[in-house]
Amino acid sequence: MPSAQEKAPIFEALLAHAQLDRTRFFVPGHKGGRGEAGFVGAAFGHDLAAIDLTELRGLDDLHAPGGVIAEAEELAAAAFGAARTHFLVNGSTAGVLAMIIAAVGPGDVVYVPRAMHRSLLGGLILSGARPVYLEARVDEPSGLPLPPEPGDLSRAARRVPGGRAAVVVDPTYHGLCSDLTAIGREAEVLGCRLLVDEAHGAHFGFSDRLPGRALSLGKVAASAQSLHKMGPSLTQGSLLHLGRGGLDPDRVRVALSIVQTSSPSYPLLASLDLARRFMVTAGNQVYGRLADLCRQTGERIAALAGARLLAASPLGRGSDPLKLTVVTGPAGGGLDLAHRLEAEGVEGELADERSALFVAGPGTSGADLDRLVEGLRRYFMDRRGGGGAGDATGRPPAPDGEARTARATDPADFPEQAATPREAFFAQAGRVALEESAGRIAAEAIVPAPPGVPVVVPGEVIDRRVVETLLRLRQTGRHCQGGGPGLSWIRVLT
Repeated sequence: MPSAQEKAPIFEALLAHAQLDRTRFFVPGHKGGRGEAGFVGAAFGHDLAAIDLTELRGLDDLHAPGGVIAEAEELAAAAFGAARTHFLVNGSTAGVLAMIIAAVGPGDVVYVPRAMHRSLLGGLILSGARPVYLEARVDEPSGLPLPPEPGDLSRAARRVPGGRAAVVVDPTYHGLCSDLTAIGREAEVLGCRLLVDEAHGAHFGFSDRLPGRALSLGKVAASAQSLHKMGPSLTQGSLLHLGRGGLDPDRVRVALSIVQTSSPSYPLLASLDLARRFMVTAGNQVYGRLADLCRQTGERIAALAGARLLAASPLGRGSDPLKLTVVTGPAGGGLDLAHRLEAEGVEGELADERSALFVAGPGTSGADLDRLVEGLRRYFMDRRGGGGAGDATGRPPAPDGEARTARATDPADFPEQAATPREAFFAQAGRVALEESAGRIAAEAIVPAPPGVPVVVPGEVIDRRVVETLLRLRQTGRHCQGGGPGLSWIRVLT
């Protein structure tokens, strides 16, 4: 009988999945090195260990670049319109952490969205800054967060003046964009530096069929982009761009040396270099063609009885056509849709009770999109046959293009902040059952992943609404980071 030590569970699982007949509508953007992104497989199709090297003579040093890495970063800065670009091997998370701790310190006010990624929360813990939340809006049919609107930052500053920085997520996970030009003007008037979590927008600006990138739109001090999400680099390959003025480049460099590994992967660095070259030399053609295909696919999906696509905010600059969010309504449920399509070999990026997200990338083909539409056609046809063509009232979801119904939440209605995230992180804490946590102060984040947006933030008072949300997540089997197995308990201040 073979020894358990002869197994390699992760490697074996990866090989097994790679052999499946699956259409990939999830990140990374290279989709397994298919189609236009085939160069990824070609570049690393030989012995990967042969180029898994270290800081040898001629290979430079990521933390003190002066050779080939410095040259590659300069090429990337020119390609993306930055004053300085840093390669990231710990994902955009490292970029967000670095720009936060370079911009603000203990007690400083920073304006942030409540629907922030967990990386921003990590930056608040490391920096000790005090978060002041922007107004929040959600799309009523889907329950998904909408991007910030012009005026949100100014209203936050009137409530709590003196902010040193403001952070926006643009585009959102689902590809919705804000008016960064107007928001940048607000930040400039207020004297705070605008930082952009642009993890899902690395491809922006490489085709006129896509929205423009953050650095080209306004007074942006820094932005972090994941080239692996919507570009063709290997997973974790990301970039941190600095605008012209705003952040001290030496503080950023030191911050990156703290949050990034001291042993960076050279294959990962090489994939960033190759991805930049691909996006500059072929991006206009590839992304333009893909945007057209995805828009046509969106029209085909919207024509299906019972289906609706998430619409862009009228106050933003549109949305990413490569993100196809199908809103099912609460009766059908995005989870049901995702499970059905997965059984047919079509894997999406994420799903919740009311929607499912499908992400195209450089490795996506027209045949892939056809397969998605056909799977959706069968799904909604079956729902109609079962009398479930719409939401709980029997009405189909509103077609794309109708006036959006958004629900706004004033920051006063958010859970009470009894401590900053940093104070809560370092306070004494213990475990309590989830059902008994109402009224206690959270000591950790609870984060459905994906999308990585915390339901619970350290330092917040857990109210009954939050408990009900977590119980619903537990009941539906949503995977969450934080808390006990199956959300059985949560850490709170003692």
